[in-house]
Formats: sequence, structure tokens, C-alpha cells
Amino acid sequence: MFRTLIIALVWPEPNASAAGTHMMDLIDALRPVSETIDFACTSGPSAYPEDLDNLGVVKHSIQVNDKDFDFLIKDLNPDLVIFDRFMAEEQFGWRVADICPEAIRILNTEDLHGLRKSRQLQLSGHDLNSSGFVENDVMKRELASIFRSDLSLIISEFEMDWLQSHARLNEDQLHYFPLLTADSASEGKNKDREFDNREGFVMIGNFRHAPNVDAIYFLKEEIWPLIRKMEPSAEVRIYGAYMPENLKKLDSEQEGFYLMGHAENLSQVFNHARILLAPLRFGAGLKGKLMDAMSQGIPFVTTTYGMEGFSNFEDVPSAVADDPGSFAKLAIEMYHDAQRWEKHRLRGFEFINKYFNREDHLNMLRAGIENFAGQKNDLREGNLLGSVFRHQSLQSTKYMSKWIEEKNRTPISSSE
Repeated sequence: MFRTLIIALVWPEPNASAAGTHMMDLIDALRPVSETIDFACTSGPSAYPEDLDNLGVVKHSIQVNDKDFDFLIKDLNPDLVIFDRFMAEEQFGWRVADICPEAIRILNTEDLHGLRKSRQLQLSGHDLNSSGFVENDVMKRELASIFRSDLSLIISEFEMDWLQSHARLNEDQLHYFPLLTADSASEGKNKDREFDNREGFVMIGNFRHAPNVDAIYFLKEEIWPLIRKMEPSAEVRIYGAYMPENLKKLDSEQEGFYLMGHAENLSQVFNHARILLAPLRFGAGLKGKLMDAMSQGIPFVTTTYGMEGFSNFEDVPSAVADDPGSFAKLAIEMYHDAQRWEKHRLRGFEFINKYFNREDHLNMLRAGIENFAGQKNDLREGNLLGSVFRHQSLQSTKYMSKWIEEKNRTPISSSE
């Protein structure tokens, strides 16, 4: 049994983001193999908190560049440490390695932030390199974090392949742990709300996630006018947590374009709409909104980047278009074609049940962690690049943190 510590920069919010749901799945996977689970976070109280206390998870408030964390980790003495995204590993990984060198260090990537940044830079006009991506500092920092970690959790098979082919990571340094749905998809789900009993389009996504915000502007400015031209009475309702003020001005009853804010019950939202729109122009990983759509029985229209995380699967239901005209045309076709709509819906149920069985993936993660624990020394010796990135000459974050810590502890006095 492990003494598990999770280190994060935000508290998990499963009712606000796919990442929050994924973190709760990770906690569920760890509970049967953990003697204790502690969750240490740098942020204050969140707007949509999960009751970790009810799960037996002990919460701790921590700060970056603060020696109090060293005392905490000495007291907890974990033998399994999960870093929620590479920024947490950058800030706290070296402290864990110094104080608890035998602890297994696992990076929960959520998606490849560097790959997402590459797509964002490409969209703004940067050229791709010969390998098909835009090099950026986020990518380099994230890859360094992955190499320093004993094991990294990757949410899509596409990203598993990308890391092995482009970053030359070994398969035993990675574990495929995708987004999962709360329960098995069922053909009977929302049966009372079939094609004729649904109307309108829907879009979902946390507004703190840059690809979602860009997708809303893309929909409003370039796609929605084309949809309304073909279907003047069309309406779309957009749901998501943390809606900024500048987005609220896009709300327009005249255009049938409604910004609804946070949805307390996503099932009810999906139960009434006919088509989910996901016009993502950049991003990475597996799209939780598409997973939810398939498990809840609502067909979707998305882009190549939206489908990227499913690209290794031949039997995934897909309706993909990238340019505004093709996207609008496909959305209207799906909206009016009952037979195609039902086929897409049923294939979604089958796909989720076949590839994203929750208990299967929770069990595989437990087995993967226990397998690493049994071979820890041998696997660490084989990770030469990891030791290179942990070398003191490459640990600028560590020494900057120590300098800030000392500066905060002994402020420089001003002479009068």
C-alpha cells in the first residue's frame, strides 16, 4: 500500500472541467492501493469544489518557493507522488526528489501543453518545422518534466505515439490513462429524447481553456452566420464555467446565440439539444466534451484537432470539417438527417463501451504503478536523460526558487 501525495496548482472541479473529472478518476484508481492520500494545492478555495474529505483525502494548502513544503513532505513521507501537470513538477519535483528520493514520481499531463501551444502558434502564423510542429518553450519545459518523472500519464494514443516518435521517450516511461465517462454508455440513455424530441445546437467547455474561448469566437464570427443563413431559426446555447465578461457581449437573442454559463446538470443540457458543436482550431489530448456527447447520446460535429485524440480508432463516429463553410454545411446536414443522426448516436455508445471502460482503465493504472514499483531501480537506471535533466546545471527552477525563498525569509533592509 502506498502513502500517496498529489501536488496540484488547482483543486479538482469535475463539474466544471474534463480535467477535474480525470483527476477524480485518478484518485479513484489510487484509493484501493493507497494507505493514505493527501492532496496539496497552491490555489485558494474553488468555485465548484469536490468533497475530497468525504473520500478520505486529506487536503493541504501549500505555496511555491516556501520551505514549509519541505516540512510537510518530511512529515507525510510519501512513497508515491503525483504531480498534476508539468508546472507542479517544475515547482515541487526537485523538493520531492531531494527529501524523498525513493518516492515514485508520476506526472499527470492531462494533455500535452507544448503540443497545444504549437497549434496555437501555428494558428497565429508561425511556421511548422520539418517534423510538423512549432517548437516552443512550453514544449521544452514539459518534455524535460516528463523525462525527469518516473512515469507520465498520457490521455490519448496519439500523444503516446507522438512522444515516442518525436521525443524518443521509451514506452515504459509512459502510461495511457484516457479520459473516462462516469458510467457505461447505454442505448437506453435519454431514449425519451430522440431525434424529433430535440432541437437546437449546444456547445460546452470551460472558459479558462484557451481553445474553448477561441472556438466560441470562431463559431460566432465565421460559422454561425452561415448556419443561420441555411437555417434562419437555428439556435445554439453555450455552457461552461468561468465565463469572462468579454464573452457575455456575444450573447444575441436576435442571432439565436446564447451564452448560458455554468451547467449544473450536463445530462439535462444534452437531453434537449440535437447536435453538439466543437469547432476547435487548436488544442491537444482527448476531448472530454466529445466523450460526454457519445456517452450521453448526442451526435457532434467537430474539427480535425477535435478528433485527434481518437485518430487511432477506426470505428469512432465522426463528423469532421475544418473550414467554416464545410463545418456549417455538415452541421445542418446532421441536424436534419434523422437516420444519420441515429447511426452516429448508436456508434458513439458502442465506441465508449468498447474502448473507455472505466474499471478496466482504473485497474490497468493500478497495475502499471505497481509494476513500476517492482522494477523502480532498474527502470530509473535506464532513464539516462531523466538523470541529465535532474542534474544541478539544468535546474534553473530549483535555484530560482531557493533564491526567492531566501529573499522572502530575509528581506533586504533599506538604508535611511
